[in-house]
Amino acid sequence: MRCGDVWHPTKFVTIEGGLQADKTGVYLSVGSQLIGDLMAQHYYAALKRHARGRLLDLGCGNVPLFDVYRKDVAEVICVDWPASLHQRKHVDVFANLTLSLPLRDSCFDTILLSDVLEHIPNPESLSFEIARVLRPGGCALIGVPFLYHLHEVPHDFNRYTRYQLARILTNAGLTILQLDEIGGSPEVLADVMSKTLASRPRLAAAFVAMARWLLTLGVVRRVSERTRPNFPLAYIVVARKDATKAVGCGDVGRKVHTARSD
Repeated sequence: MRCGDVWHPTKFVTIEGGLQADKTGVYLSVGSQLIGDLMAQHYYAALKRHARGRLLDLGCGNVPLFDVYRKDVAEVICVDWPASLHQRKHVDVFANLTLSLPLRDSCFDTILLSDVLEHIPNPESLSFEIARVLRPGGCALIGVPFLYHLHEVPHDFNRYTRYQLARILTNAGLTILQLDEIGGSPEVLADVMSKTLASRPRLAAAFVAMARWLLTLGVVRRVSERTRPNFPLAYIVVARKDATKAVGCGDVGRKVHTARSD
């Protein structure tokens, strides 16, 4: 990863034994802190279990999960669009994620696709590319929202059910190891209301504080568990490329750092 020595936390912040959403309001609005905390817990657990070897952070943005996996992997390659809305100083390879990736076959042990797939108009194509560049035995970790507001408009194209996620990834030749719903109807309602109040930061902050407390109550937690299959706020998927023999590859190479996006 370029400029790793000047990387700093943005959307997520590591804490003792875990990860949480940024609470400063600089990198994550108050209205997004609830889902941020939920996603942080699941990303942390999945990365600690599966991240290894050579990791590709695909659609990396500010590389918000770097602090979670940096000690568990041997190398990190960051890929993002040239016109990304996020800072680009950590990007190793600029590429259009809707086209063939300028990366060699079977080059990565782990691929991270964090809150990116909903911005891809042709997810089947990217799924095949993920399968192509994964080494046999490697895993892809994918997080997507479901009952969630439009964001990064007009580049917000899809919401996926668990069945569509499984279909897309298995059709690409991957095996689903984990497919978890995150949150249920209480979390969805809390997220919608916190974003509705976002234009009034103090009111939004007060609501988020109250929602955090409510979500700890036993009766609310039971409703969340019961409604999670039909009213998920988001999904986390881990999919593996199965095979018996890995295909080696060299370094990505500096020539692809200026890959065209058109």
